[in-house]
Amino acid sequence: AGKPAASLLLQALRYETLEMPPDGALPASVIADFQLWIARGAPDPRGGATVVKPRIDLEEGRLHWAYLPIEKPQLPSTAEAAAVSPIDTFINARREAAKLPRNPRASRLVLVRRLYFDLLGIPPTPSQIESFLRDNSPDANERLVSQLLASPRFGERWGRHWLDVVRFAESITLRGFLFPEAWRYRDYVIDAWNNDLPFDRFIREQLAGDLLPAASLEQQQQAAIATTVLTLGNNNLEDQDKAKLRMDVVDEQLETISRGFLAQTIGCARCHDHKFDPIPTRDYYALAGILRNTRTLQHANVSKWIELPLPVSADRAAELRRWETAAAALKRQIAQLKTAAHGGTVPLPLKQLAGIVVDDQQAQKTGSWMASQSVKSYVGTGYQHDRGEGKGEKTATFQAKLPANDTYEVRFAYTPGQNRSSAVPITVHHVDGQKTILVNQKQAPAIEGHFVSLGRYRFTRNTKAKVVVENGGTADVVIIDAVQFLPRALADKKPAVAAKPQPASPELLGQLEKQLQVLTAKTTARPKYMAVQEETQIEDTHIHIRGNVHTLGDVVPRGFLQVATIGPQPRVPQDHSGRRELADWIAGRTNPLTARVLVNRLWQWLFGFGLVRTPDNFGRTGDTPSHPQLLDYLAARSLERDWSVKSVLREMVLSQTYQL
Repeated sequence: AGKPAASLLLQALRYETLEMPPDGALPASVIADFQLWIARGAPDPRGGATVVKPRIDLEEGRLHWAYLPIEKPQLPSTAEAAAVSPIDTFINARREAAKLPRNPRASRLVLVRRLYFDLLGIPPTPSQIESFLRDNSPDANERLVSQLLASPRFGERWGRHWLDVVRFAESITLRGFLFPEAWRYRDYVIDAWNNDLPFDRFIREQLAGDLLPAASLEQQQQAAIATTVLTLGNNNLEDQDKAKLRMDVVDEQLETISRGFLAQTIGCARCHDHKFDPIPTRDYYALAGILRNTRTLQHANVSKWIELPLPVSADRAAELRRWETAAAALKRQIAQLKTAAHGGTVPLPLKQLAGIVVDDQQAQKTGSWMASQSVKSYVGTGYQHDRGEGKGEKTATFQAKLPANDTYEVRFAYTPGQNRSSAVPITVHHVDGQKTILVNQKQAPAIEGHFVSLGRYRFTRNTKAKVVVENGGTADVVIIDAVQFLPRALADKKPAVAAKPQPASPELLGQLEKQLQVLTAKTTARPKYMAVQEETQIEDTHIHIRGNVHTLGDVVPRGFLQVATIGPQPRVPQDHSGRRELADWIAGRTNPLTARVLVNRLWQWLFGFGLVRTPDNFGRTGDTPSHPQLLDYLAARSLERDWSVKSVLREMVLSQTYQL
C-alpha cells in the first residue's frame, strides 16, 4: 500500500508479468485508477480505512483456553452428597447450576453389559452376566473393571480407536496397493494398550522410535515398528513431480500428528497464515522441516514406501548377511549368463571400469532429473533422465581431476530407447578449448552396449576435466549415466571394460537357480517393517509461497508451535531431523494440548462424544469444552499417573456419572 511501483497487482493489470484479467487488458483509465488507489494507501472504499493484513498476536493467542497451562482445579461445591469421584463433583455442580435432575443409576444388568461393550467391544456371555449379578460384595464393580482392563480383548477394542485416529489401513487408493507389513503396527498398538504403555512413551515411539535407545532387542523392534504410523498416508505415488510429492507426504504426516496428538488444524498454514488460529506459516514450515528431513518414500516412476529388515540379534544378523550376500552374487551371475545367451547387455559395476569414471550421481545438475533403472544396460547403480520436460532448463556437469598430463579418450554412457532424443548436445571442455558433440540416444552405444566415444582431448594434471550435457534443443527424453576418461594407453586397448560373460549350459544355469532358491527361502524369512529413515543431508526448509514447492521464500529454522510452547523453544540439532525433539515437545508435561486431547478422546470413546465435541480441533473454529474444569482435572490426573491410560479409564468407568 502506498507503493504502486512495487505492486504485483499493477504489473499483472499492465500485462507485464502475469496477465489479469486473462481475457484481455483493462482500459488504461481503469488501470490508472488502480494506480491512484494504491498510491493513496489502498483504502477500503466502504469505510476509508487502509486494508492491512492483521499480524498474528501470539500473546493474545495464548489466552485461548487450549493454550493455557494445565492446572488441576479445585473441586466445586455441590449439594449432591453421593459423588463417588471428583468427576461426579464437577458434573453435579454443572447439573445443579442448570437445574437438571440426576438420572437414576443403571441396573447391574445394564452396567455389566455396558462395561463389556465399552472396554472389550463384545457382550458378556450369559454365565458372565450371572456371575456378576450374584456377586453382592462392595468391590464387585472394581474387580470386574480390573478383570476387563486386564483382558487381551481390551487392547483390540481400544487399539482400534487409536488406529482410526491415525488413519490406519492396509492398502491405499492407488491401484489398490497393499501394505504387506502394516499388520505389525496394528499389533504394536494392541500390545501398547494392553500393556498400558505410558502415553508419552507411546508418542515418542511413534514419532521417533528408530532414534530412541532400547533396553532390549524386543523394545528396539517395537519402537522401530511404531514409526510405521508415519508411512501409512494415502498418497499419490504416481505423481511425477517428486518435489511436490515429497511435500505432500510431509503435509499428510503433519496433519495426522497435529490433529491426532494436538487437535490443531496446522495444515491450514501451508499456503498462508492460519485464518483463525495463532499459527503463522513460519510455524508450519518449522514443523514441516522436521518431517521433510525424514525419508518416507523411495522415489521412482511409481514411488514406494520403505521396508527395512526388522532388528535381530547380532548372530542372526551376521547369518542373514552371509545368505543375502551369496544370494545377490548368484542373482548377478545368473542374470549375466542369461543375458549373454541372448546377446544383451547387463548393468556394469563401476569397479569393472578402467580409467577415471564420474557417475550420474556425482554430476552437478540443474533442474529436476529423475532416477531410473528400467533399461538394464546402465553403468553403476542406475541412470537419470529429464522426463522429456523443461527443455533448456536442465544440465548435468561431469567433472574429474585427472592424474597426469595426457591425451584422454572421453566416453559417455547412456541407455538407449525409441523415446530418447536423437541429438543430445554434449560439450567437452579441454586444454585446447571445447567441443560439442550431438549423440543419438535412440541408437545403442557402440562400445560394449554402454559407451560412445566423444573423441580424444588433451588435459593437464590436477585440473578439472569437464563434460556438460544439456537438454536444450532436444525433443525427446535425455539420458545421463556416466562419463569415462581413459588415458591414451588404455584407450588403445579397447574396449577397456569388462568382457562379456560367456553363455552357460542349461545344466549349469539349472544348478545355480536351485542354489538361489535355497538361499532365497532363507533370506525371505527375515522379517521386515514399514519404515522411515533420516535424510542423509539435513537442512532447514524454505517457506513455499502459496504452498507451491517451486516458489520458495525465506528459510525457516526447524521448530515447534510458538503459541503452544511454554518457556523457551527447544533446540533442534543441526545433524538430525528433529523428530526426537518433536516427540519430546509433544509428550512434554508442559505442553498444554496433549494431555487435554488424550483425556477428551478417552471421554468421547466411553460416553459417545467428548467434553470438547470437536476432538480433532481445539482451535477457535472448534467447540469450547462443555466442562472445562473437568477436562483440566482429567488432564492433570493423567500427568499425575504418569500418562497411564488404564488409570484414567478406571476412574471414569467407576464414577457415578458413568453408571447412571
